Amino acid sequence: ISGHSNCTDNIKISDYPNGTFGDGANALPGRSYSNKQHCKWTIFPSVDGGLVEVRVQRLKIWSGDFVRIYSGGVPGCPGNKPRTLMAQLSGMYENDKLPDALPPFRSSTCIVVEFDSDGKQEFGYAVNEDFGDGFELFYSRAGVPKNDCNGKHSDPDGLCLCDGTSWGGDCSHNSFCLGSTRVKIEEGKTNVVLSSVHATEKALSFEDDNLFIVGQDKHPYPNDLDCTYELDLGETSFNLAKVELYYDIEETYDLLRLQSGLDENTTYYVVSGRHSRNETFYVPVDESGKASLHFTTDDKGRRLGFYAKISGENSQGSTCEDDHFGPRCESRYCLQWNTIQNFAAGSETFAGRVISQDQSSSVRAMPWAQDGGCTWEIEPMGDSTGVLRLVIKSFELEPYPEKAVGDKVIFTSLSGGPVTELFIESCEYDEGTCTFPWQTGECAKGRCVIRS
Repeated sequence: ISGHSNCTDNIKISDYPNGTFGDGANALPGRSYSNKQHCKWTIFPSVDGGLVEVRVQRLKIWSGDFVRIYSGGVPGCPGNKPRTLMAQLSGMYENDKLPDALPPFRSSTCIVVEFDSDGKQEFGYAVNEDFGDGFELFYSRAGVPKNDCNGKHSDPDGLCLCDGTSWGGDCSHNSFCLGSTRVKIEEGKTNVVLSSVHATEKALSFEDDNLFIVGQDKHPYPNDLDCTYELDLGETSFNLAKVELYYDIEETYDLLRLQSGLDENTTYYVVSGRHSRNETFYVPVDESGKASLHFTTDDKGRRLGFYAKISGENSQGSTCEDDHFGPRCESRYCLQWNTIQNFAAGSETFAGRVISQDQSSSVRAMPWAQDGGCTWEIEPMGDSTGVLRLVIKSFELEPYPEKAVGDKVIFTSLSGGPVTELFIESCEYDEGTCTFPWQTGECAKGRCVIRS
């Protein structure tokens, strides 16, 4: 069954002041959207200026399929503004709940709506004469109100600054985070950002490891979220965003990235799992004075979310010497980018020490390992020949078979050359295993013995 979608990937809306559009099925009874569909609509502002707005009229989208609403990133649109995600939508909304269940989305430049469906076939068992899936949106290119922010501040374009506690073009939505929100940090003030109205400091300050049980009415966050909190310290004297964080996030699969800027290439640390008391991180800002939090959830499993207090600080400018990490030596665990720690060992000469965590902790899971995990850049000392000697004092990682290695330490040269990977290889017998140069060839207690 092919479905009823008839949209294409290059639809431009620039003639009418308002109207509707959808995938073709439009969540009407007896109709279903098509598989492997990619459609895109670009809504241009009026030549007379003003804001552009879209509202969700109907939305019944299965997990794995998405409607994404962006602002900017379109050549030739007013302001030449960067592409910003305003919402990633997926789910089943009853028709009588919309449009109120989701806020309006507004922009001073072009709005781009993209629809993507996967290859799974839902039509056969879901759609009947009383039910249909798909979506329909209403757009307006005239008469969109400016500074309509439900008590929140607005920017010079009349767009709302929802400050990390509400979302949408009018800051009316607080059930859960949606897309991007901007938070202006001021001297002497502390801001609060959270994943939903239910993710309060009290709800996330707990001692009971079994606090959240699936099925309890604990207001977990939705699946398939993609939310960015832009922290703007550009008008302050601070070079760090202080993030006091309480969190209960599905470990490994849902992530909260702390970023020194607005994209994942600037990741400072990644939080996942649960912590019953607050943890504090000091995230360096980028050249424009910005840092960000980026919260993503997958299509399975949900927890309570996170609550954070945000303020500004300045770095201390010293190297951590007590097995801690970060510009204020605040973390017990290695970060995505780390400095070499000072180290003196009798008469031996060392450029420094690399350590994964403090002596009282176990290595934390690193679901961001595919993005680099914890990284250190080591430079030779001034009188060096250019060759580094690495003396491994302790090496205790989770063992894996050779062809399914998970935890490992990787050595690379910035000038190119071979890559060396060290890991703990699991084994049953000496013969045929434990043949790497750093291994003794012996299998003991289910793992290959490392050379001393």
